[in-house]
Amino acid sequence: MSHNHYLKGNQDAIEKIKTLLESGESSNIELAFQLIKGGGLTSELTTHLYALSIFFNENDTLKRTAKRYYKSLASKDLYAFTKYKWNVYGEYYNEAKMSKFLTKIAQHQEINGAVLANMAVRYLQKGLKYCLENQTAPAEQILAQFVDHDMLDLDYMSLDALPKEVGCFPEIKYLYLEGNNFTDIPDEIANLTQLQSLSYRDTPLSEVALQKLEQFFPKIFAAQYYMEVIDDINQGRNYDHSLEVLNKVLALDPTYANAWNDKGRVLQESKHALDALECYDKYFEFAKLDTDKALSRVNKALALQNLGWEEEVHQTAIEAVQILKQIPTNSHDRVYYFSQGLALFFMKDYDQALLAYDQGLKRDKYDGVLWYNKACTYAKQHKKEEMLEHLERAIQLRERFREEANEDIDFKNYWQDAAFLKTIKEA
Repeated sequence: MSHNHYLKGNQDAIEKIKTLLESGESSNIELAFQLIKGGGLTSELTTHLYALSIFFNENDTLKRTAKRYYKSLASKDLYAFTKYKWNVYGEYYNEAKMSKFLTKIAQHQEINGAVLANMAVRYLQKGLKYCLENQTAPAEQILAQFVDHDMLDLDYMSLDALPKEVGCFPEIKYLYLEGNNFTDIPDEIANLTQLQSLSYRDTPLSEVALQKLEQFFPKIFAAQYYMEVIDDINQGRNYDHSLEVLNKVLALDPTYANAWNDKGRVLQESKHALDALECYDKYFEFAKLDTDKALSRVNKALALQNLGWEEEVHQTAIEAVQILKQIPTNSHDRVYYFSQGLALFFMKDYDQALLAYDQGLKRDKYDGVLWYNKACTYAKQHKKEEMLEHLERAIQLRERFREEANEDIDFKNYWQDAAFLKTIKEA
């Protein structure tokens, strides 16, 4: 055997070259080609060279070299079978199309379908469906190539089944399963104990599968259900449905602070102020930020005001002010100024309340709630023109205030006022 053909029969050397060609690193592939140049071509490298010639897009020179070597190795029959396809563009090949392509090429006896598919995954991040269905490698090994730090992205892979090995990656925080075909979920997914986000849009999961996911990841589903109703709550509509969903949210995650707050809001605006008090205390218990704790106090004070418990209103407002004093200036946000303004309002310090609301409006001049609260404050000061101006703007920003103003006790002295009624009607 001449030195130029030392690779023939040298299985150890061939396996090392295969490893270099499968690595995805240009430097390794270049080294493999140098070894091939010195040791000669062998048919055992045919599939690897073909895969590089169609999948490798990082270095055109290396890709052309792979194509040249492949032409030298391939039989006339194989070359005729494959020559129609020299470029496989990842962005144009969805999983279904890639699976069809791999299935066709793997039919030829000179091509190792498993190697070809594994290299498609390595170089294009395409071919997952084919690899899993044909067991080209252990499922955990295949899936690992789609894990990016704490994320596993299996969106639009056309998978007919989610492999149980998805549970082999407990570090995953974000799991994307959109656009697949499976209806069931393996129990092993429960191993993803760090999971924070799960998406499955356009994947036809069965009710049983959804119930299983809800059981495994209650906090994720609590957050999803909460987001379904938050807009209705802010717009003051569909309270019965919102309350039903919020109860479901809190059954899944009893520590969900914002859900407790919004349940209190729904109960309060549904004329169940007494029931709202417990919700605001729960909000205070589970809130992590001081701004949220302060908000829980002013919302509770508002419920107490609706009950006519003036002494408790004043005391709760003082609690809010004490919490707000602990918040650094650089953390003052919209919630801070809303809470401060409302607390000062309940303490009858109307001028300072207006200043707080103005600070909030500097951050968002389209905040209808702050405009409305300023109107309430001006009403308490008997400043009719300012009250009407701010009420009109509040209604323009949030339609819900048109109806609420007619029942808000802050406007009690104006309920029969012609200008007030005109503003409510025409704003």
